[in-house]
Amino acid sequence: MNYADHETSAPKNDAAESKSVCISDAQIWRLSSVLALIGFTRSGLYRAMNEDLFPKPIRLGARAVGWKAMEVLAWIRSRPRVDYPSTTASSRAAEHQHKQEEGERAHDRQVRLRSRHSP
Repeated sequence: MNYADHETSAPKNDAAESKSVCISDAQIWRLSSVLALIGFTRSGLYRAMNEDLFPKPIRLGARAVGWKAMEVLAWIRSRPRVDYPSTTASSRAAEHQHKQEEGERAHDRQVRLRSRHSP
């Protein structure tokens, strides 16, 4: 595939604006940049590579490696989105009701235990 120039949006400090960033196919990112971008620890990144869950780096020198930017971005795009439960008023009310019922059950257990141990 030819990824000559790829445009992606990166959030700016101002939420209303976004900055367009141009990533070329030849761009290489070092370890610290990759870790900052994906949120893994160093050991987590290497574990993911060993399990073929993350792209392998390329050798840059005797003791230096880097990751192709396009491969890292493709990996990020392939990650599934997380669906968080709704925080609507009805779900908060249901959670509150559940906690109340749980508290009542705990109270009932304490009453039963005390009645067993009463002389």
